Amino acid sequence: MDRLQARGFLPRTAVLYGIFGNVTALRAVAEDARGQGVRRFVCMGDSVAAGPDPVACLQWVVDNCAWWMHGFWDRCLADPSGTQWSSKRYQNEAVLWSREQVLAAPGGEELIKRVNAGKTAVTEDDVLYVYGSVRDPMHAYLQVGWGHDWQAAEYAALPGGVSLCIGGRMASPCICRADGSEDAPAPAVRHNRQDLPKPLIVVGGAVSAGSLSRDGDPRASYIVLDNDGLEFRRVEYDVEKVVAEVQALKALSQPCRDLMMMKIRHS
Repeated sequence: MDRLQARGFLPRTAVLYGIFGNVTALRAVAEDARGQGVRRFVCMGDSVAAGPDPVACLQWVVDNCAWWMHGFWDRCLADPSGTQWSSKRYQNEAVLWSREQVLAAPGGEELIKRVNAGKTAVTEDDVLYVYGSVRDPMHAYLQVGWGHDWQAAEYAALPGGVSLCIGGRMASPCICRADGSEDAPAPAVRHNRQDLPKPLIVVGGAVSAGSLSRDGDPRASYIVLDNDGLEFRRVEYDVEKVVAEVQALKALSQPCRDLMMMKIRHS
């Protein structure tokens, strides 16, 4: 696991996951984050998959993030055979369409290479970021709702010295405690890190949450983190604008567009 940041210093950071090709949600999150005094951005993967703007999202990540991870759907841009692992025909169609759009853009092939040069786990001081789970950062999930035994195994796998683990690959924010209990954190409430249990595993949710959100909230979700505080943020954006943009993608089958629109909305 890469250790990137000098010990004892963590700039005020926006931790993003799950942009999913939704640049409208991404821009809303970026504006909100800058309003919160954020000094840098990091991205924990899955920048494409279900939105109309894969090129703009990938370019934003490499231009604005201090570091980024590559997720499953990012990896499928580089190796489209990876879609064989997904049984979802129309999701695969959306990803392959995203790949075509990126490759058709100037510098698109290099952009795909740069995004996929990212890791699946990064350590900064006492914070561990994982795309998937602690035990399997690439392929697994932080399985919210699986209870004590599963969460106990994740906690047992945490490296020594880690006080906070932030997981991706889930659309809804959650605090996953070592005893198996879970909390849906209230947005816009700053938690003093000194007062939080140590270690602690949390999930920040997705920038483009939509139908993947367990709590029924389609707003964009991300975390603001610094040395002292942790805050879960929720941001409204024009969902129906993005839905209309997807519907206009005539190169995609209607079932594929229906799936993409469902993933953007909460329906």
